[in-house]
Amino acid sequence: MKVEAVGPFGGSVRSILISRHQAATAYLGTSDGRILKSSDGGVTWKTLHPGIGRRHLAVDTLVEHPAEPGRLYAGAWDLRSHGGGLFESRDGGEHWSVVPLPGGDVAVRGLSISKSAPHRMVVGALSGVYVTEDGGAEWRAVGPAAGGFTNVESVAVGPVDPDVLLVGTWRLGSRSRDFGRTWVPNSRGMMFDSDLFSLVFDENDQRIAYAGACTGVYRSIDGGVSWTRLRVLPHTFVIRTHVVRLDPVDRHRVYAGTTEGLYVSDNDGRNWRRLTSERLTIHALDVDRRDNRRILAATHEQGVLRSEDGGGTWTPSNTGFSAYRIARIVPVFGADGRTLTALLSDGSRGGFYVFDGRRNEWLPLPARDNPAAAVLSAASLPGGRGRLFGTPQGIYWERPGSRTWQKLAGTIGRLAVNDIVVDEQNGWVFAGTSSQGVFVSRDGGASWQALGGDIAPFVQAIAVHPASPHDLLVATSNGLYVRALEP
Repeated sequence: MKVEAVGPFGGSVRSILISRHQAATAYLGTSDGRILKSSDGGVTWKTLHPGIGRRHLAVDTLVEHPAEPGRLYAGAWDLRSHGGGLFESRDGGEHWSVVPLPGGDVAVRGLSISKSAPHRMVVGALSGVYVTEDGGAEWRAVGPAAGGFTNVESVAVGPVDPDVLLVGTWRLGSRSRDFGRTWVPNSRGMMFDSDLFSLVFDENDQRIAYAGACTGVYRSIDGGVSWTRLRVLPHTFVIRTHVVRLDPVDRHRVYAGTTEGLYVSDNDGRNWRRLTSERLTIHALDVDRRDNRRILAATHEQGVLRSEDGGGTWTPSNTGFSAYRIARIVPVFGADGRTLTALLSDGSRGGFYVFDGRRNEWLPLPARDNPAAAVLSAASLPGGRGRLFGTPQGIYWERPGSRTWQKLAGTIGRLAVNDIVVDEQNGWVFAGTSSQGVFVSRDGGASWQALGGDIAPFVQAIAVHPASPHDLLVATSNGLYVRALEP
């Protein structure tokens, strides 16, 4: 059976990787356990099946082996627990296997492989730090003698001297000079309560290292023994930084992906300039080693952004990748037969997208045509009276032949409406809400009344009983109900 992603394309991306071995090859990881591959430099994407086979995991880490083409690692963590796992592919992502770590199914948050000694690897997880000295055949837990590490968010192994390890946690970090046998704190120069999200060495000069933290960007000139906080913004040092990346060609250029956009410094962090909108949150970033003008940025809700000129301009690059939650599909929109999709995603991204068959692409409706940031439900009114759309802020009515929206008054205009259903037999309209049960309109949506009855207030879905049109099926947070309809 052929399955094809048709959009709207975009959504949140958790990790991004540009291959150092295969030209024009890139990978991305999602918050629902998928790994996608691009063979054209990140322009289009294709989901790898079956991938890691764990759709409840967030793939936050993608790392390529520096010496073996096609060998990849994916680190993931469970959205519902402290579990997760480390996965390995030896054929460019076509097949994946679980890497057994001493802690079992641990929530992996980071992985680093030494450039000079690629048989040396380090994994950071919420349960601790794990290292291997034989290319992954055997792993051992390392850490301070009293209790080991917890809540590890980032790791780095020395690219020149693989005995040196850096570990970042939800509160500062540690350093080892003997591949994990002994440890010392390495927080000199850092703010006390810093979560260290990213750690990276200069591949050619191990004395230089950078850290991205909730308190900003830090630079070390002594291999991570001490740190200097860099002023990315002109008015403050504090900027929540998810990822720091060094340009693989220009060793003086460093990128910082933050919750306020992407920044770059061309002089070792002394001066910075912003490359994207400050409204963007950057989760991950990679720079092409063959052409450092090509950059892929993984964002929150906005998908992948691609630059071919070193960050001067950016293009959404998501064809084949979609992580949006689709609430409803309205097959016909206007006389041109375009398909209207009601989009519901996490956060502020939402509203309507329309597929234009002539242009073969999804287009967001202008803000003036969108009733709300998120759309939960939709239904066409009987008698050609237009359409109703349920949102977290009530019901909106689209009049026939118009792209203007009218919010309905009364209680129904203040409730989150999860489902709207039309009873074709008598023309009644039903709305299932998140807090006050079911409402009914007996005049085509003009006025609404609570349906009443001993039904749980949170209603997810409703339907007219197919075998008994006088009964309404109501799916709630406390099970399924049947409600008899009265004239």
